[in-house]
Amino acid sequence: MLYNIGKREGLRAIGSFPGQSLYYVAYEILNQTLSDKIKKSQISSCLNNHAIDFASNSAAGLLAEATSAFCYVPSDIISQKLQVTKELGQNFKTYANTRDIYLTEGWKGFYRGYIPYFIAFGPGSAVWWASYELFKKSLYSGWHFLQNKTGWPIADSPSISRYFNPLISGAMAGTCAVLVTNPLDVARTRIQLLQYDSLKDRNSLKKGFFNMIGEIYRKEGIRGMYKGAKPRIYVSVPGSSVAFIGYEALKEICIKNT
Repeated sequence: MLYNIGKREGLRAIGSFPGQSLYYVAYEILNQTLSDKIKKSQISSCLNNHAIDFASNSAAGLLAEATSAFCYVPSDIISQKLQVTKELGQNFKTYANTRDIYLTEGWKGFYRGYIPYFIAFGPGSAVWWASYELFKKSLYSGWHFLQNKTGWPIADSPSISRYFNPLISGAMAGTCAVLVTNPLDVARTRIQLLQYDSLKDRNSLKKGFFNMIGEIYRKEGIRGMYKGAKPRIYVSVPGSSVAFIGYEALKEICIKNT
């Protein structure tokens, strides 16, 4: 199965298996740990429960992305190289590009895009989780308000909690995350596609991530910063909804079995 997925989707798909698992596990552990620490600290006296939850959700999402990036970045670097190398066959291209990265830059080459990757996706992950939890709680409050007004027992319906709330909250969270991260992702992709053996590209690489963002804005304006945003939203909205439905279902199973 892994071979077939790799053949169709490339190394990025293979790298997503451990990366996704690590991402969700890291989020759960970090969110609980951070929430407990904030509540026990002196700063908790200045915050209400909603603010504490928002802070822990955001920070846990950010750190979970930093953790899972150790799996994502090498496969992402290689897959980006494959997109611009069309002369060789697929299997040899993968090997040739991997070898070229290692011989040119060593192991650092596989993590060259780590900081740009984290800057591009870390804030989005923070927004994704924080906005999801916020929208989910708002929906629950809305259902309870409607239940109190009408007498319909809808707030505690399994269909609402398992499917509808994650569906709507996930879609909203996915949209928010794309709007925040798209300019960062455009810059990240440009950096990862730089050729290390080109003097011009090496200079651009040395100038760093934020210089690349400024260069894109100067040359292409806001439109350049949001290039590809529409298809990303089309993919992100259903993907985010499905991800959170699965996340909530798996979380419910784990809670029942503990």
